[in-house]
Amino acid sequence: MYLRAVRHKPNLITCHDLLAIRAARGEFSQARTGWSGRLLQRWILSGLRGARHVLCVSGKTAHDLGALIGETGKHAVELQVVYNALNWGYGPGVALSTELISRLGLRTGERYFLHVGGNQWYKNRAGVLRIFALWPIDEFSRARLVMAASR
Repeated sequence: MYLRAVRHKPNLITCHDLLAIRAARGEFSQARTGWSGRLLQRWILSGLRGARHVLCVSGKTAHDLGALIGETGKHAVELQVVYNALNWGYGPGVALSTELISRLGLRTGERYFLHVGGNQWYKNRAGVLRIFALWPIDEFSRARLVMAASR
């Protein structure tokens, strides 16, 4: 939304998702957007249409943005996909207490995956469940899925 202020300077926009813009356009019945929110999202979309270079964090986001901005304006927007980097040394974490293991319905030594996310409709918890159910790696076939969310 600030692109007009820096239009004549080199700039690059990173686009993580378009959920708010799409919700403001009425694409999701689960999300109601007030008039000021719709105005803000139109302003943001206008900035995206005027951008020269946009990095999207997924192919789906790039596809959706391309469909939203079309071939408007004086130039085509260059869209590129650059995935979020994972720079942590992922591996087994700290052992859980016996009490917590019991409260989670796990057994000592049992492998599990922890999914932390909210209960909002756009977090797609059903999608997480489907992916986990189809997990193809034999090494983790007996692992459990623990989902944590705030109320």
